[in-house]
Amino acid sequence: MSLSADHLIAKWYNPPQTDSVVEHHFALHDAIWVLYAGRHLDPAYIEATEILCHQQIKISELAAIEYRKLLHGQGLPVHLGYQSLAIFEGNRGNHTEAIRLYAEAMQHGWRGEWAHWISREHFSTAQDHQNADDFAEATKLAEMALFCGWEGAWLTLLTDCCAKLARRREQARDLVGAVELADMALALGLSGKWVERLTRYRRQLATSSIQMEIR
Repeated sequence: MSLSADHLIAKWYNPPQTDSVVEHHFALHDAIWVLYAGRHLDPAYIEATEILCHQQIKISELAAIEYRKLLHGQGLPVHLGYQSLAIFEGNRGNHTEAIRLYAEAMQHGWRGEWAHWISREHFSTAQDHQNADDFAEATKLAEMALFCGWEGAWLTLLTDCCAKLARRREQARDLVGAVELADMALALGLSGKWVERLTRYRRQLATSSIQMEIR
């Protein structure tokens, strides 16, 4: 007999007979914890988990307000709704949505390693651009990551993307762009023969300028 999300929710989610948003939050928390643990058993577990995640997120702001009142301003607990749903979105390659969920949870004050997970999703996004040969976008993300101090092998990714993007710009005769990349690589201390590259780009740029004047 095949499982259904509705069947799993009916089995594991017991809505409290109260108007307390916090109690509803924790009832959803318990059900999400169980259903998420079974995500590898059947796709219905994932569907059921996501349904309850959305329900918990829907009451997130009100639950945070009520929880702080009950505990006189103490910190909030973890929020499995945001965390689990963001993981599912990230695994599907929907990194932008995963980042949005993590950022919203952090904004509401729920406990979690949100900054770490946001950094991880940004890195996955950059890798997707890199694998799609979109080195310009991957380079932009890597620059931003280094500026923000995000975790991840950003220098390695940036070094690879800068080298490939500089080569592409040189081949397209975009020598000004190639020079800008080489200057940035040297300023960041990226590994590679950037001094030689910069010298070559500038020589080619000077030659091109002379040829234009002759014409």
